[in-house]
Amino acid sequence: EARRVARHAVSVLGLWGDPMQRPTMMYRRELLAKAWWSPGDEPQLQAAVGMLSSKRLAAQLLAEFNSVSKQRPGGWRHQPERIQEPGGGRWKEWKVVDDRKSPCRQNLFPKTCKALDALGQAVVVQWAEYSVLEPGAHIRAHTGPTNDRLTAHLCLSAPLGVAIRLADHDPIEYKVGDVYLFDDSFEHEVWQRGDFDRIVLLVQFTHPGLLAQEMRPGIASTEL
Repeated sequence: EARRVARHAVSVLGLWGDPMQRPTMMYRRELLAKAWWSPGDEPQLQAAVGMLSSKRLAAQLLAEFNSVSKQRPGGWRHQPERIQEPGGGRWKEWKVVDDRKSPCRQNLFPKTCKALDALGQAVVVQWAEYSVLEPGAHIRAHTGPTNDRLTAHLCLSAPLGVAIRLADHDPIEYKVGDVYLFDDSFEHEVWQRGDFDRIVLLVQFTHPGLLAQEMRPGIASTEL
C-alpha cells in the first residue's frame, strides 16, 4: 500500500522523481538521484573512498571503538527513529560528530576525528557515528529525511548474514573493509542474521551536486 501511494505521489502529484526515493522532510529536485553511488561518479568520492579504504585505518578505528565501548558500556543511544523490528537485536549509535556546527568528540575518538578531519578535504562532513547492529536485528524499510546528502558506511566488523537492500536493488552483504556509498533518501532496510555485532563507521556528507553548483533562485527545495 505504501508503494502504491508513493507511485501516485510521483506520477500524479509530482512530489518526488522516483517512488523509491521518498525523503521525509526536504527534497531537492535538481540533485542527481541515484540509490547506490560509486567512487568513479565524482572526483571527491574517489578521494573520500581512497581515504576510508585503508586496512590500517579500519583496524585503528575498530580498536578505538572497542576501547571506548568497554570503558563506557552505556555510552550509546538507541536509534531514535524506532524503525527496528521489536524483539530482535538492538540498533545502537555512538555519536562522533552531531552536525557541522558541533566539534568532533576528540576526547573519546581522537583517531576517528583525525580521519574525519582528513576526509573533510574531499567532502563536507555533516554527521558521523559508529552504528552497531546486534544479531537478530532487522531495520525495517524506511527512507532518510533529505536528499541533500550521501551516506558512507565503512564496515569494521560483520559476520556472515548481514545485508542491506537499497531501493529495488538486490541485497548486498557487508564485508569488512568495504566502503558503501548510497543516498539514504531511497528506501532501504538491513537484516542482521549473524552471530556477532555489525559495526560500521557511518559518515554523512553534502551531496556532490551542491558542491559543484551555486544555489540558484527559482530552484527551491520542497519541504514535506
